[in-house]
Amino acid sequence: MPLQRVLDEVRPMVWAVPLDLGVAVVNDLFRLGGAEPVPRRTWLRWAERGQGWAEQVAWLAHVMLGTSLRAWSIGRVRAERLQQFFDAIQPLTGEMLARNRFRQEELLRRWAEVCDARIEGETAEVSAARLDVLDYRQVLAAYAASAQQSEAPTGVQAGVEWRE
Repeated sequence: MPLQRVLDEVRPMVWAVPLDLGVAVVNDLFRLGGAEPVPRRTWLRWAERGQGWAEQVAWLAHVMLGTSLRAWSIGRVRAERLQQFFDAIQPLTGEMLARNRFRQEELLRRWAEVCDARIEGETAEVSAARLDVLDYRQVLAAYAASAQQSEAPTGVQAGVEWRE
């Protein structure tokens, strides 16, 4: 996948892609690749995830409509892997994707992952390591662990060590 080229092509989203259009753009990838699109009932089930999910669909459609990723994706993406994609990017919001290039890169790397594609110029190991660094779910988990740890007694208060 030409990750760097697609990242360079991503432009700010000046209007929110409506959910119906986002679904149509993604389903067109399947149709153009000669596969069955994702059924409406599946999209409706996924929509129960809430507003964040709709923003993710909008961003995926935005990238597909404004970059070379759409042409690259035709025939590569499989409907049965789409759930995995949405699960992997679950914590990402539209605002995060709009304002943070790292989150855009994470979205694109997750897309490459569900397309079983390699990132141009990277070995599989380098790609996996980079995705591990970018994974926002891990950032949230580390933050939660840090917050929990800071609430636990440390054994030192006001510079004086104490024992229970």
